[in-house]
Amino acid sequence: MCGDESSLGLLAPVLGGILLMAPVDRTTALVLLGGIVFAIGSASTGVDLTTKNIVLDLVPSAAERPLTIGVNDTLVGIPTALLVGAGAIMIWLGSLLSMWASVP
Repeated sequence: MCGDESSLGLLAPVLGGILLMAPVDRTTALVLLGGIVFAIGSASTGVDLTTKNIVLDLVPSAAERPLTIGVNDTLVGIPTALLVGAGAIMIWLGSLLSMWASVP
């Protein structure tokens, strides 16, 4: 199962390259963007499921499983939160730069 998610994760940059390099119309661009979002979402879901299975195999006792899963989810959530924050900063910075560029 792990190979499927990694190949889907590799599909996103390929679709992005097609989107950037080829002259495509709006409908094709939306389909390619949808494919990119699907590939990244599938890959991240696969990584989340895989890490949970690996962590459950490594836990020595059943009593420690809830704590271990909670720590795992927290550690996986930190990069996710950072990505969301980076996206908000990019949107803010992009709008700020476009306003600055439009000032005569």
